[in-house]
Amino acid sequence: METNQPRQAHVRIAALIGAALIFVCLVCSACSAATTASNGPTATAQATMTNTPSGPAKVNGPYLGGTESNFQAAFGAPILNTSQTRIYQKYQTTIADTHVVVIATPEPATNGDRILFLRIAPADQGASWNAATGETMVKRFLPPDSTYQKDKQNQAVGTEHVYLSQLLGASFPASYFAEIETNAPLPPGTFDYYCGGDVNPDGGCALNLGA
Repeated sequence: METNQPRQAHVRIAALIGAALIFVCLVCSACSAATTASNGPTATAQATMTNTPSGPAKVNGPYLGGTESNFQAAFGAPILNTSQTRIYQKYQTTIADTHVVVIATPEPATNGDRILFLRIAPADQGASWNAATGETMVKRFLPPDSTYQKDKQNQAVGTEHVYLSQLLGASFPASYFAEIETNAPLPPGTFDYYCGGDVNPDGGCALNLGA
């Protein structure tokens, strides 16, 4: 795998997952909203800040950079699991009385099982979020030590909100964190999220490594 592939392809992945999500929601519209977690994902899988046997502390919980097992512990088994192709896994939950679908893209199997892309979106068919709701939902999935860095404009996705997380930086190789326009390296742990726009017409949000 090209080391810069996760970041270079993030806009294409977001559009692909968005289209797949709409299709799957139509197919699964009769399904129940699944597990309730009214206090958000942090209520069922808290992050730990202790060192691990393999090195510095890493993301531990249902956040960007968490493991597949973290997400399954928080939300149960995925209702859709493309485990062979490693494209994405789909979970449903309820946060603050809002039905939410979580699309999680794991690393290729040869590199590990950590989530390098997340899309957070309305689970109910035909629903859409306003900007405030999208911001509230997506921030539940930021690594717990995240610190805001800046905003930047991207023609494809609109406003990108750039953050830094040391836990995230310890969870992936440094080569995963790059500037999308130039592929220039960024400090390990750099990530961004963006909501709405052409990529997320339902008002949902996407989180990516790099910026």
